[in-house]
Amino acid sequence: MVKEFFLKLRKSHDVEKVSQCLADYRLPPESTEWARLSSKSLWQEICKDAQSYYAYNFKEDSITEFCEAHKVPKFSLLRSLCMAVGIQVKLRDYDLSVRCKAPFTADDIMNMNPLVRRLHFKATDGAKSYEAALLKLEAGQLGVGLELLNEAAQLYGNVHGSVHPEIIKCLRLTARVLFTLHDYKGALLNQHKAVVMTERCYGIDSAHLISDYLCMAIYSFANGKIPTALKLLYRSRYLVLMLNGEDHPEMALIDSNIGLMLYAVGELDFSMQFLRNALATNQRYFGDEHLKTALTHDLLARTYSCRNDYRSALLSEKQTFFIYKKLLGENHERTKASQLYLQQLTEQAVRLQRKMNSMRRNKSSAVARLCAVEVEYPEAIAVIEVLTVINGMYWVFTK
Repeated sequence: MVKEFFLKLRKSHDVEKVSQCLADYRLPPESTEWARLSSKSLWQEICKDAQSYYAYNFKEDSITEFCEAHKVPKFSLLRSLCMAVGIQVKLRDYDLSVRCKAPFTADDIMNMNPLVRRLHFKATDGAKSYEAALLKLEAGQLGVGLELLNEAAQLYGNVHGSVHPEIIKCLRLTARVLFTLHDYKGALLNQHKAVVMTERCYGIDSAHLISDYLCMAIYSFANGKIPTALKLLYRSRYLVLMLNGEDHPEMALIDSNIGLMLYAVGELDFSMQFLRNALATNQRYFGDEHLKTALTHDLLARTYSCRNDYRSALLSEKQTFFIYKKLLGENHERTKASQLYLQQLTEQAVRLQRKMNSMRRNKSSAVARLCAVEVEYPEAIAVIEVLTVINGMYWVFTK
């Protein structure tokens, strides 16, 4: 039955004929109503339920048109359906693009698990300590806030055990505070504990794990573990691609982090690919005049400057300056920093051109000209500061 439902949802006319045969010859008459359901009628029922519960009207006539119009990967839809209903399918590659062949068989449905709704009781003492820690952190008392977070984690552990989402929440915030205090080793240690607990509580492909991997990548980079940081970011990107597809705002954030780290280690070509993808996604979701778009333009400008492509660098940085000036004003520190960087790019471009002209007059070889080009890579501290801004990992204290 589950296999037939998957096939109906996928809309394959040949499979519908097979389903009719199965219903007519293999099953008793009283249990064949579900097998006679067509793809069109199933989609109509889904549209009717969406209108009834959410007041949302589907403009598409089939699930295939819906996936194409909204750029929803079919495997993401299949995964969401299985998790919502409690269906366990066999772990293998499913070709959902072929319409003439059924991608599912009866052996692919491994199990069906009932989903039980229950109340989550609240540990009062731990919640009070956690809320008090938030108040202290907002007031700028980071040391006191850390003590209260540790106390909250212990109280949660006494009630729920050593592995629980509330403890994960305390560990995440502790790691973030330690990162703000430049205790990068402590931040990485606490975040690693949070990642392990998240995998056990939510699974290895949950949305919570994407955020935890991203934070752990930043802390790993701050500790000098750049290969580990890039592996974590690639894993986060894979999970976003699997859950939501390529067209998602979270993909822009991950690509910005990957591009910045690759830029820091000198992999400029790969860095530009990720940064361009991040820029296109930010422009698509936030518009051409948004702070995230401006920051991505700035990262691209710095990458272009390392390649001595000052014309492209100036064009990108001018976009950054224009957005900052319009949104933040001329007197904002970001606007002034962008204007100063524009002046530096202009001076570097003039200096490079003079040096190349001088070498041409002296009839220097092409190898000598390449050796004369100076490439400046950023320091690790500067990259960490930009990572902090990109991911919003800073504190705004209240009075």
